[in-house]
Amino acid sequence: MKKLTLLALLFFSIQIFISCSEEKLNLNFIEKPSIINSSQKTFTSIKINSKHNSNNLIEYGICWSLEPKPTINDYTFIEDKSKKNYITKIEGLLVNTTYYFRSFIKTQKDILYSEEKVFATLPFKNTIWKMLTIYPKNNYKINSEVEFYENNSTKFEELTDNGVRLYKTYGTWSLNGNTLTYIFNGNKPELNKCTYIYTGTLDEMTLRGTYKHVYLSPGIWNAVKL
Repeated sequence: MKKLTLLALLFFSIQIFISCSEEKLNLNFIEKPSIINSSQKTFTSIKINSKHNSNNLIEYGICWSLEPKPTINDYTFIEDKSKKNYITKIEGLLVNTTYYFRSFIKTQKDILYSEEKVFATLPFKNTIWKMLTIYPKNNYKINSEVEFYENNSTKFEELTDNGVRLYKTYGTWSLNGNTLTYIFNGNKPELNKCTYIYTGTLDEMTLRGTYKHVYLSPGIWNAVKL
């Protein structure tokens, strides 16, 4: 009977030891994180879906660069390490630009990176925008639709409030980073005084900025991609 009791106690002790060891291992479980995909892209931002299954982390986040194999020494976004699944919105990117992304885990001893994923922001060429121009003197507003073509030419069509097309003119566009310069002639080009110069900044799916004109006061404008 004593032998059976001792054997039972020994078996029970082994089970407790194994259970505690497994729990300890689980509390310190570390594996490489992963980037799943990109759920949304704009001209200046990308949403990254990522996850990890590790515990006892110091830090978790996303790093990215214009060059392959980004590290925490490049651009980084630090996430709440207590979660497991993430949708991280990376903002302030350049239009029509390819970026390299990796998620990372920082532990007491090491930094583990996910496999690399490559995503690009949207291109600006061949897009159509609904534009609003505001004249500062009397707050007069003009609605228009502008197409920006691949060859850097444009088509401007003034619209009534109910969408009737009133007037059409053509121009040019260029981008410097996320800053757009858009130049076109007004409705009396024969006077050689009707050139508008629009300057604006891309932010996700919108544009906004100011315009200059030869004989009108500078004004403001904004646009939304259609």
